[in-house]
Amino acid sequence: MKRKSFKILITLFFFLIGHKVFALTRSEAKHLLARTRFFYSEKDLRFFMKQDKLKAARFAIGAYKGNQLKKETPHFLVQLRRKKKKMIKALRKEDWKSFNREFLFFYNNYLQESKKNMMVLPLPESEMSKREARRMMRKIQNFFFPRLQKWWIRRMISSEEPFREVLTLFWHNHFTTSFKAVKDLNLLYQQNELWREKALGSFGELARSAIYDPALGLYLDLPKSKKNKPNENLARELFELFTLGIGNYSEKDIKEASRALTGFRYNRLKDIYIFNEKLHDGSNKVIFGKQGNFDPEDLIDIILKKSETSRFIVKKIWKEFVHPNITKKELDYFSNIFKNNNYDIRKLFLSIFTSDSFYEMKNRGALVKSPIHFILSYYSFLNEKGIRPKSFNINVIMRMSKKMGMELFNPPNVRGWTGYTSWINTNTLLQRKALVRRFWKYRILRNSNIPFRKERFVKKVANIYLPLPPIIDLGKGAKSKKVFNLLSGPIFQLR
Repeated sequence: MKRKSFKILITLFFFLIGHKVFALTRSEAKHLLARTRFFYSEKDLRFFMKQDKLKAARFAIGAYKGNQLKKETPHFLVQLRRKKKKMIKALRKEDWKSFNREFLFFYNNYLQESKKNMMVLPLPESEMSKREARRMMRKIQNFFFPRLQKWWIRRMISSEEPFREVLTLFWHNHFTTSFKAVKDLNLLYQQNELWREKALGSFGELARSAIYDPALGLYLDLPKSKKNKPNENLARELFELFTLGIGNYSEKDIKEASRALTGFRYNRLKDIYIFNEKLHDGSNKVIFGKQGNFDPEDLIDIILKKSETSRFIVKKIWKEFVHPNITKKELDYFSNIFKNNNYDIRKLFLSIFTSDSFYEMKNRGALVKSPIHFILSYYSFLNEKGIRPKSFNINVIMRMSKKMGMELFNPPNVRGWTGYTSWINTNTLLQRKALVRRFWKYRILRNSNIPFRKERFVKKVANIYLPLPPIIDLGKGAKSKKVFNLLSGPIFQLR
Protein backbone atom coordinates (compact mmCIF):
# COMPACT_ATOMS: atom_id res chain seq x y z
CA MET A 1 0.00 0.00 0.00
CA LYS A 2 2.84 2.32 0.96
CA ARG A 3 4.61 1.45 -2.29
CA LYS A 4 1.50 2.32 -4.31
CA SER A 5 1.07 5.63 -2.50
CA PHE A 6 4.74 6.42 -3.12
CA LYS A 7 4.27 5.81 -6.87
CA ILE A 8 1.24 8.07 -6.93
CA LEU A 9 3.19 10.83 -5.17
CA ILE A 10 6.12 10.46 -7.57
CA THR A 11 3.76 10.58 -10.58
CA LEU A 12 1.98 13.65 -9.18
CA PHE A 13 5.32 15.33 -8.47
CA PHE A 14 6.61 14.86 -12.01
CA PHE A 15 3.23 15.92 -13.43
CA LEU A 16 3.35 19.17 -11.46
CA ILE A 17 7.00 19.78 -12.33
CA GLY A 18 6.34 19.02 -16.01
CA HIS A 19 3.27 21.23 -16.02
CA LYS A 20 5.26 24.08 -14.55
CA VAL A 21 8.16 23.57 -16.95
CA PHE A 22 6.06 23.35 -20.10
CA ALA A 23 3.44 26.00 -19.25
CA LEU A 24 3.56 29.18 -21.35
CA THR A 25 5.68 32.00 -20.06
CA ARG A 26 4.10 35.42 -19.57
CA SER A 27 5.64 36.63 -22.83
CA GLU A 28 4.42 33.58 -24.76
CA ALA A 29 0.90 33.84 -23.34
CA LYS A 30 0.70 37.53 -24.26
CA HIS A 31 1.93 36.71 -27.76
CA LEU A 32 -0.72 34.02 -28.33
CA LEU A 33 -3.53 36.15 -26.90
CA ALA A 34 -2.54 39.20 -28.95
CA ARG A 35 -2.75 37.17 -32.17
CA THR A 36 -6.04 35.41 -31.43
CA ARG A 37 -8.16 38.13 -29.79
CA PHE A 38 -9.05 41.75 -30.29
CA PHE A 39 -8.29 42.26 -26.60
CA TYR A 40 -7.51 40.24 -23.49
CA SER A 41 -7.64 40.76 -19.73
CA GLU A 42 -5.28 40.07 -16.85
CA LYS A 43 -7.49 37.10 -15.99
CA ASP A 44 -7.08 35.70 -19.52
CA LEU A 45 -3.32 36.08 -19.27
CA ARG A 46 -3.12 34.26 -15.94
CA PHE A 47 -5.25 31.41 -17.31
CA PHE A 48 -3.07 30.94 -20.39
CA MET A 49 0.11 31.01 -18.30
CA LYS A 50 -1.12 27.78 -16.67
CA GLN A 51 -1.44 25.94 -20.01
CA ASP A 52 1.10 24.19 -22.19
CA LYS A 53 1.35 25.12 -25.88
CA LEU A 54 -1.16 22.56 -27.09
CA LYS A 55 -3.85 23.30 -24.51
CA ALA A 56 -3.31 27.05 -24.87
CA ALA A 57 -3.65 26.82 -28.66
CA ARG A 58 -6.85 24.81 -28.36
CA PHE A 59 -8.34 27.32 -25.95
CA ALA A 60 -7.21 30.24 -28.12
CA ILE A 61 -8.68 28.79 -31.30
CA GLY A 62 -11.95 27.94 -29.62
CA ALA A 63 -12.97 25.93 -26.61
CA TYR A 64 -16.63 26.24 -27.58
CA LYS A 65 -18.51 24.15 -30.13
CA GLY A 66 -20.11 27.03 -31.97
CA ASN A 67 -23.55 26.55 -30.42
CA GLN A 68 -23.82 30.27 -29.84
CA LEU A 69 -23.13 31.21 -33.45
CA LYS A 70 -26.70 31.28 -34.64
CA LYS A 71 -28.43 34.32 -33.23
CA GLU A 72 -31.62 36.07 -34.18
CA THR A 73 -31.40 38.46 -37.09
CA PRO A 74 -31.40 42.08 -35.81
CA HIS A 75 -34.94 43.43 -35.76
CA PHE A 76 -34.17 46.43 -37.97
CA LEU A 77 -32.89 44.08 -40.71
CA VAL A 78 -36.03 41.95 -40.53
CA GLN A 79 -38.15 45.07 -41.00
CA LEU A 80 -35.88 46.34 -43.75
CA ARG A 81 -36.11 43.08 -45.72
CA ARG A 82 -39.89 42.89 -45.41
CA LYS A 83 -40.50 46.51 -46.39
CA LYS A 84 -37.90 46.46 -49.18
CA LYS A 85 -39.85 43.78 -51.06
CA LYS A 86 -43.06 45.79 -50.86
CA MET A 87 -41.29 48.96 -52.01
CA ILE A 88 -39.71 47.19 -55.00
CA LYS A 89 -43.12 45.81 -56.03
CA ALA A 90 -44.64 49.28 -55.79
CA LEU A 91 -41.72 50.82 -57.70
CA ARG A 92 -42.05 48.37 -60.59
CA LYS A 93 -45.77 49.05 -60.86
CA GLU A 94 -45.19 52.80 -60.27
CA ASP A 95 -47.75 52.53 -57.50
CA TRP A 96 -46.50 55.61 -55.63
CA LYS A 97 -49.29 55.55 -53.08
CA SER A 98 -48.19 52.11 -51.85
CA PHE A 99 -44.53 53.09 -52.11
CA ASN A 100 -45.04 56.19 -49.96
CA ARG A 101 -46.99 54.17 -47.40
CA GLU A 102 -44.00 51.86 -46.91
CA PHE A 103 -41.52 54.73 -46.95
CA LEU A 104 -43.50 56.63 -44.32
CA PHE A 105 -43.10 53.66 -42.00
CA PHE A 106 -39.33 54.27 -41.96
CA TYR A 107 -39.71 58.04 -41.98
CA ASN A 108 -42.03 58.12 -38.97
CA ASN A 109 -40.16 55.47 -37.00
CA TYR A 110 -36.54 56.27 -37.84
CA LEU A 111 -35.82 59.04 -40.31
CA GLN A 112 -37.84 62.00 -39.06
CA GLU A 113 -35.42 62.97 -36.30
CA SER A 114 -32.48 62.57 -38.67
CA LYS A 115 -34.01 64.16 -41.76
CA LYS A 116 -31.33 66.86 -41.93
CA ASN A 117 -28.62 64.24 -42.07
CA MET A 118 -30.56 61.98 -44.40
CA MET A 119 -31.58 64.76 -46.79
CA VAL A 120 -34.61 62.72 -47.78
CA LEU A 121 -38.26 63.65 -47.32
CA PRO A 122 -41.53 62.04 -48.42
CA LEU A 123 -42.54 63.29 -51.85
CA PRO A 124 -46.10 63.78 -53.14
CA GLU A 125 -47.19 61.20 -55.70
CA SER A 126 -47.12 63.82 -58.48
CA GLU A 127 -43.34 64.29 -58.01
CA MET A 128 -42.46 60.62 -57.71
CA SER A 129 -40.50 58.71 -60.34
CA LYS A 130 -38.51 55.47 -60.45
CA ARG A 131 -35.32 57.46 -60.09
CA GLU A 132 -36.58 59.25 -56.98
CA ALA A 133 -37.90 56.00 -55.51
CA ARG A 134 -34.54 54.31 -55.92
CA ARG A 135 -32.82 57.30 -54.33
CA MET A 136 -35.16 57.11 -51.34
CA MET A 137 -34.51 53.38 -50.95
CA ARG A 138 -30.75 53.97 -51.03
CA LYS A 139 -31.13 56.60 -48.32
CA ILE A 140 -32.92 54.08 -46.11
CA GLN A 141 -30.08 51.59 -46.58
CA ASN A 142 -27.53 54.33 -45.82
CA PHE A 143 -29.41 55.29 -42.66
CA PHE A 144 -29.30 51.75 -41.27
CA PHE A 145 -25.71 51.06 -42.32
CA PRO A 146 -24.17 52.31 -39.02
CA ARG A 147 -26.54 50.01 -37.13
CA LEU A 148 -25.10 47.01 -38.95
CA GLN A 149 -21.56 48.17 -38.14
CA LYS A 150 -22.46 48.59 -34.46
CA TRP A 151 -24.08 45.14 -34.42
CA TRP A 152 -20.76 43.62 -35.54
CA ILE A 153 -18.72 45.60 -33.01
CA ARG A 154 -20.99 44.30 -30.24
CA ARG A 155 -20.34 40.75 -31.48
CA MET A 156 -16.61 41.43 -31.34
CA ILE A 157 -16.85 42.62 -27.75
CA SER A 158 -19.25 40.01 -26.37
CA SER A 159 -18.42 36.86 -28.36
CA GLU A 160 -17.64 33.71 -26.41
CA GLU A 161 -15.42 32.63 -29.32
CA PRO A 162 -13.09 35.63 -29.75
CA PHE A 163 -10.80 33.99 -32.30
CA ARG A 164 -13.74 33.12 -34.54
CA GLU A 165 -14.65 36.82 -34.48
CA VAL A 166 -11.08 37.79 -35.41
CA LEU A 167 -11.26 35.31 -38.30
CA THR A 168 -14.62 36.70 -39.42
CA LEU A 169 -12.85 40.02 -39.94
CA PHE A 170 -9.95 38.26 -41.68
CA TRP A 171 -12.21 36.45 -44.18
CA HIS A 172 -14.24 39.65 -44.66
CA ASN A 173 -11.00 41.30 -45.79
CA HIS A 174 -9.96 38.27 -47.85
CA PHE A 175 -13.20 37.77 -49.84
CA THR A 176 -13.67 41.53 -50.07
CA THR A 177 -17.12 43.06 -50.39
CA SER A 178 -18.28 46.60 -49.65
CA PHE A 179 -21.56 48.26 -48.80
CA LYS A 180 -20.81 51.04 -51.31
CA ALA A 181 -21.01 48.50 -54.13
CA VAL A 182 -23.58 45.98 -52.85
CA LYS A 183 -25.96 48.53 -51.26
CA ASP A 184 -27.92 45.85 -49.42
CA LEU A 185 -27.52 45.43 -45.67
CA ASN A 186 -29.25 42.06 -45.47
CA LEU A 187 -26.84 40.55 -47.98
CA LEU A 188 -23.85 41.90 -46.04
CA TYR A 189 -25.30 40.56 -42.80
CA GLN A 190 -25.81 37.10 -44.33
CA GLN A 191 -22.27 37.13 -45.70
CA ASN A 192 -20.87 38.15 -42.31
CA GLU A 193 -22.66 35.24 -40.65
CA LEU A 194 -21.34 32.95 -43.39
CA TRP A 195 -17.70 33.92 -42.68
CA ARG A 196 -18.35 33.38 -38.97
CA GLU A 197 -19.88 29.95 -39.53
CA LYS A 198 -17.17 28.74 -41.95
CA ALA A 199 -14.24 30.53 -40.29
CA LEU A 200 -12.59 27.41 -38.84
CA GLY A 201 -13.84 24.72 -41.19
CA SER A 202 -12.58 23.61 -44.59
CA PHE A 203 -11.13 26.29 -46.87
CA GLY A 204 -12.59 24.36 -49.79
CA GLU A 205 -16.08 24.72 -48.34
CA LEU A 206 -15.39 28.37 -47.57
CA ALA A 207 -14.32 29.05 -51.16
CA ARG A 208 -17.41 27.25 -52.50
CA SER A 209 -19.63 29.26 -50.20
CA ALA A 210 -17.92 32.45 -51.35
CA ILE A 211 -18.70 31.97 -55.06
CA TYR A 212 -22.33 31.20 -54.18
CA ASP A 213 -22.58 34.26 -51.93
CA PRO A 214 -24.87 36.95 -53.42
CA ALA A 215 -23.02 39.90 -51.85
CA LEU A 216 -19.68 38.83 -53.35
CA GLY A 217 -21.37 38.00 -56.66
CA LEU A 218 -22.99 41.45 -56.88
CA TYR A 219 -19.75 43.14 -55.83
CA LEU A 220 -17.92 41.46 -58.71
CA ASP A 221 -20.77 41.72 -61.26
CA LEU A 222 -21.35 37.97 -61.53
CA PRO A 223 -25.12 38.20 -62.22
CA LYS A 224 -24.23 40.23 -65.34
CA SER A 225 -22.23 37.31 -66.70
CA LYS A 226 -23.85 35.63 -69.72
CA LYS A 227 -23.20 32.55 -71.83
CA ASN A 228 -22.17 34.55 -74.88
CA LYS A 229 -20.46 37.29 -72.84
CA PRO A 230 -19.03 36.00 -69.55
CA ASN A 231 -17.89 38.56 -66.97
CA GLU A 232 -14.31 37.94 -65.87
CA ASN A 233 -14.29 39.89 -62.58
CA LEU A 234 -14.96 37.03 -60.15
CA ALA A 235 -12.75 34.56 -62.03
CA ARG A 236 -9.85 37.04 -62.00
CA GLU A 237 -10.16 37.86 -58.28
CA LEU A 238 -10.77 34.21 -57.42
CA PHE A 239 -7.36 33.37 -58.87
CA GLU A 240 -5.42 36.50 -57.99
CA LEU A 241 -6.73 37.43 -54.53
CA PHE A 242 -8.74 34.53 -53.12
CA THR A 243 -6.87 31.31 -53.92
CA LEU A 244 -3.72 31.26 -56.10
CA GLY A 245 -1.97 34.62 -56.20
CA ILE A 246 -0.41 36.53 -59.09
CA GLY A 247 1.70 34.53 -61.51
CA ASN A 248 0.00 31.18 -60.98
CA TYR A 249 -2.54 31.38 -63.82
CA SER A 250 -2.85 32.68 -67.38
CA GLU A 251 -5.30 35.03 -69.06
CA LYS A 252 -6.70 32.01 -70.89
CA ASP A 253 -7.36 30.31 -67.54
CA ILE A 254 -9.32 33.40 -66.42
CA LYS A 255 -11.42 33.44 -69.58
CA GLU A 256 -12.21 29.73 -69.31
CA ALA A 257 -12.96 30.02 -65.56
CA SER A 258 -15.34 32.91 -66.23
CA ARG A 259 -17.31 30.60 -68.53
CA ALA A 260 -17.48 28.02 -65.73
CA LEU A 261 -18.98 30.71 -63.47
CA THR A 262 -21.85 31.68 -65.78
CA GLY A 263 -25.43 30.96 -64.69
CA PHE A 264 -25.76 32.99 -61.48
CA ARG A 265 -28.74 35.30 -61.10
CA TYR A 266 -30.05 37.47 -58.25
CA ASN A 267 -33.70 38.42 -57.89
CA ARG A 268 -33.95 41.52 -55.69
CA LEU A 269 -37.72 41.22 -55.41
CA LYS A 270 -37.70 37.63 -54.16
CA ASP A 271 -34.34 38.21 -52.45
CA ILE A 272 -32.89 34.97 -53.83
CA TYR A 273 -29.57 34.14 -55.50
CA ILE A 274 -29.45 31.03 -57.62
CA PHE A 275 -27.28 29.09 -60.03
CA ASN A 276 -29.41 28.29 -63.09
CA GLU A 277 -27.95 25.50 -65.24
CA LYS A 278 -30.02 26.66 -68.22
CA LEU A 279 -28.12 29.97 -68.19
CA HIS A 280 -24.76 28.28 -67.63
CA ASP A 281 -22.21 27.78 -70.42
CA GLY A 282 -22.29 23.99 -70.71
CA SER A 283 -19.62 23.64 -73.36
CA ASN A 284 -16.12 22.26 -72.77
CA LYS A 285 -13.49 24.46 -71.12
CA VAL A 286 -9.74 24.07 -70.64
CA ILE A 287 -8.52 25.27 -67.23
CA PHE A 288 -4.91 24.68 -66.15
CA GLY A 289 -4.60 22.08 -68.88
CA LYS A 290 -7.65 20.11 -67.77
CA GLN A 291 -10.56 19.76 -70.19
CA GLY A 292 -14.23 19.25 -69.34
CA ASN A 293 -17.71 20.69 -69.00
CA PHE A 294 -16.74 22.51 -65.80
CA ASP A 295 -19.21 24.25 -63.48
CA PRO A 296 -18.45 26.34 -60.33
CA GLU A 297 -18.01 23.22 -58.16
CA ASP A 298 -15.53 21.73 -60.62
CA LEU A 299 -13.61 25.00 -60.75
CA ILE A 300 -13.05 24.99 -56.98
CA ASP A 301 -11.95 21.32 -57.11
CA ILE A 302 -9.39 22.18 -59.80
CA ILE A 303 -8.05 25.11 -57.75
CA LEU A 304 -7.72 23.01 -54.58
CA LYS A 305 -5.59 20.43 -56.38
CA LYS A 306 -2.96 23.05 -57.16
CA SER A 307 -0.18 23.33 -54.56
CA GLU A 308 -0.09 27.10 -55.09
CA THR A 309 -3.47 27.41 -53.35
CA SER A 310 -2.19 26.01 -50.08
CA ARG A 311 0.95 28.14 -50.25
CA PHE A 312 -0.98 31.32 -51.02
CA ILE A 313 -3.43 30.93 -48.13
CA VAL A 314 -0.72 29.93 -45.64
CA LYS A 315 1.37 32.94 -46.67
CA LYS A 316 -1.57 35.29 -46.17
CA ILE A 317 -2.51 33.77 -42.79
CA TRP A 318 1.12 33.95 -41.67
CA LYS A 319 1.28 37.64 -42.60
CA GLU A 320 -1.86 38.40 -40.56
CA PHE A 321 -1.23 36.21 -37.52
CA VAL A 322 2.54 35.67 -37.25
CA HIS A 323 4.93 37.91 -39.21
CA PRO A 324 4.93 39.93 -42.46
CA ASN A 325 7.51 37.53 -43.90
CA ILE A 326 7.65 33.74 -43.96
CA THR A 327 10.72 31.62 -44.70
CA LYS A 328 10.68 28.99 -47.45
CA LYS A 329 11.12 26.26 -44.84
CA GLU A 330 8.11 27.50 -42.85
CA LEU A 331 6.01 27.95 -45.99
CA ASP A 332 6.82 24.43 -47.24
CA TYR A 333 6.09 22.86 -43.86
CA PHE A 334 2.76 24.54 -43.09
CA SER A 335 1.53 24.38 -46.71
CA ASN A 336 2.01 20.60 -46.68
CA ILE A 337 0.12 20.33 -43.39
CA PHE A 338 -2.72 22.45 -44.79
CA LYS A 339 -3.10 20.54 -48.05
CA ASN A 340 -2.59 17.07 -46.51
CA ASN A 341 -5.40 17.81 -44.02
CA ASN A 342 -7.88 18.71 -46.80
CA TYR A 343 -7.46 22.43 -46.19
CA ASP A 344 -8.68 22.21 -42.59
CA ILE A 345 -8.35 25.76 -41.25
CA ARG A 346 -8.56 24.76 -37.59
CA LYS A 347 -5.76 22.19 -37.96
CA LEU A 348 -3.59 24.73 -39.76
CA PHE A 349 -3.92 27.25 -36.94
CA LEU A 350 -3.36 24.55 -34.34
CA SER A 351 -0.11 23.56 -36.04
CA ILE A 352 0.99 27.21 -36.29
CA PHE A 353 0.12 28.14 -32.70
CA THR A 354 1.94 25.11 -31.27
CA SER A 355 5.07 25.53 -33.39
CA ASP A 356 8.44 26.82 -32.22
CA SER A 357 8.41 29.19 -35.20
CA PHE A 358 5.35 31.02 -33.90
CA TYR A 359 6.99 31.73 -30.54
CA GLU A 360 10.33 32.95 -31.92
CA MET A 361 11.35 36.34 -30.52
CA LYS A 362 11.39 37.93 -33.98
CA ASN A 363 7.61 37.35 -34.20
CA ARG A 364 6.74 39.03 -30.87
CA GLY A 365 5.23 42.46 -31.42
CA ALA A 366 5.97 42.15 -35.14
CA LEU A 367 2.49 43.20 -36.31
CA VAL A 368 0.68 46.53 -36.09
CA LYS A 369 -2.75 46.58 -34.48
CA SER A 370 -5.55 47.39 -36.90
CA PRO A 371 -7.75 50.32 -35.83
CA ILE A 372 -10.40 47.97 -34.42
CA HIS A 373 -7.71 45.96 -32.56
CA PHE A 374 -6.24 49.14 -31.09
CA ILE A 375 -9.55 50.73 -30.07
CA LEU A 376 -11.01 47.55 -28.54
CA SER A 377 -7.81 46.80 -26.62
CA TYR A 378 -7.89 50.30 -25.09
CA TYR A 379 -11.65 50.07 -24.50
CA SER A 380 -11.17 46.72 -22.76
CA PHE A 381 -8.30 48.05 -20.63
CA LEU A 382 -10.38 50.95 -19.31
CA ASN A 383 -13.38 48.70 -18.76
CA GLU A 384 -11.29 46.13 -16.89
CA LYS A 385 -9.89 48.81 -14.58
CA GLY A 386 -13.35 50.23 -13.96
CA ILE A 387 -12.52 53.66 -15.39
CA ARG A 388 -14.26 53.52 -18.78
CA PRO A 389 -16.26 56.73 -19.28
CA LYS A 390 -19.87 56.29 -20.39
CA SER A 391 -19.11 58.39 -23.44
CA PHE A 392 -16.68 55.71 -24.69
CA ASN A 393 -19.42 53.72 -26.40
CA ILE A 394 -20.09 51.75 -29.59
CA ASN A 395 -20.68 54.95 -31.57
CA VAL A 396 -17.21 56.21 -30.65
CA ILE A 397 -15.62 52.87 -31.57
CA MET A 398 -17.34 52.88 -34.95
CA ARG A 399 -16.48 56.52 -35.79
CA MET A 400 -12.87 56.33 -34.58
CA SER A 401 -12.22 53.11 -36.52
CA LYS A 402 -13.38 54.85 -39.69
CA LYS A 403 -11.19 57.90 -38.97
CA MET A 404 -8.21 55.61 -38.50
CA GLY A 405 -8.80 54.02 -41.91
CA MET A 406 -10.98 51.00 -41.16
CA GLU A 407 -14.69 51.34 -41.91
CA LEU A 408 -16.28 47.95 -41.27
CA PHE A 409 -18.16 46.53 -44.28
CA ASN A 410 -16.37 49.07 -46.51
CA PRO A 411 -12.83 47.98 -47.43
CA PRO A 412 -11.23 50.51 -49.81
CA ASN A 413 -11.10 48.21 -52.85
CA VAL A 414 -11.16 44.58 -53.95
CA ARG A 415 -7.71 44.04 -52.37
CA GLY A 416 -9.09 44.99 -48.98
CA TRP A 417 -7.13 46.75 -46.25
CA THR A 418 -3.39 46.36 -46.78
CA GLY A 419 -2.76 46.26 -43.03
CA TYR A 420 0.60 46.11 -41.26
CA THR A 421 2.48 49.46 -41.46
CA SER A 422 -0.21 51.02 -43.69
CA TRP A 423 -2.30 51.43 -40.53
CA ILE A 424 0.16 54.00 -39.23
CA ASN A 425 0.72 57.42 -40.75
CA THR A 426 0.92 60.97 -39.41
CA ASN A 427 -2.85 61.36 -39.28
CA THR A 428 -3.84 57.96 -37.89
CA LEU A 429 -1.10 58.04 -35.24
CA LEU A 430 -2.44 61.39 -34.01
CA GLN A 431 -5.96 59.92 -34.01
CA ARG A 432 -4.81 57.00 -31.84
CA LYS A 433 -3.03 59.28 -29.38
CA ALA A 434 -6.03 61.63 -29.27
CA LEU A 435 -8.33 58.71 -28.45
CA VAL A 436 -6.15 57.67 -25.51
CA ARG A 437 -5.96 61.26 -24.24
CA ARG A 438 -9.70 61.76 -24.62
CA PHE A 439 -10.57 59.03 -22.12
CA TRP A 440 -7.48 59.06 -19.87
CA LYS A 441 -8.71 61.74 -17.44
CA TYR A 442 -6.52 62.34 -14.40
CA ARG A 443 -9.41 63.95 -12.53
CA ILE A 444 -11.42 60.71 -12.81
CA LEU A 445 -8.40 58.61 -11.90
CA ARG A 446 -7.66 60.65 -8.77
CA ASN A 447 -11.18 59.95 -7.53
CA SER A 448 -10.87 56.22 -8.19
CA ASN A 449 -9.17 53.52 -6.16
CA ILE A 450 -6.66 52.79 -8.92
CA PRO A 451 -3.05 53.40 -7.85
CA PHE A 452 -2.11 54.85 -11.22
CA ARG A 453 0.63 57.00 -9.68
CA LYS A 454 2.49 54.05 -8.17
CA GLU A 455 5.45 52.52 -9.95
CA ARG A 456 4.17 49.02 -9.17
CA PHE A 457 0.92 49.68 -11.06
CA VAL A 458 2.75 51.22 -14.04
CA LYS A 459 5.04 48.18 -14.33
CA LYS A 460 2.04 45.86 -14.03
CA VAL A 461 0.33 47.58 -16.97
CA ALA A 462 3.49 47.15 -19.07
CA ASN A 463 3.89 43.50 -18.07
CA ILE A 464 0.31 42.59 -18.94
CA TYR A 465 -0.75 44.68 -21.93
CA LEU A 466 2.43 45.44 -23.90
CA PRO A 467 3.77 42.81 -26.33
CA LEU A 468 7.35 44.01 -25.83
CA PRO A 469 9.26 45.75 -23.02
CA PRO A 470 8.51 49.50 -22.93
CA ILE A 471 11.03 51.90 -24.42
CA ILE A 472 10.57 54.46 -21.63
CA ASP A 473 12.09 54.36 -18.14
CA LEU A 474 9.28 53.36 -15.80
CA GLY A 475 11.24 54.33 -12.69
CA LYS A 476 11.72 58.01 -13.43
CA GLY A 477 9.43 60.97 -13.95
CA ALA A 478 5.81 61.65 -13.01
CA LYS A 479 4.01 58.32 -12.56
CA SER A 480 0.68 59.95 -13.39
CA LYS A 481 1.75 60.26 -17.03
CA LYS A 482 3.58 56.94 -17.34
CA VAL A 483 0.51 54.83 -18.06
CA PHE A 484 -0.72 57.40 -20.58
CA ASN A 485 2.66 57.29 -22.30
CA LEU A 486 2.54 53.49 -22.37
CA LEU A 487 -0.94 53.41 -23.91
CA SER A 488 -0.25 56.12 -26.47
CA GLY A 489 3.32 55.03 -27.21
CA PRO A 490 4.61 52.85 -30.06
CA ILE A 491 4.70 49.51 -28.22
CA PHE A 492 0.95 49.49 -27.46
CA GLN A 493 0.36 49.92 -31.21
CA LEU A 494 1.89 46.48 -31.79
CA ARG A 495 0.63 42.97 -31.26
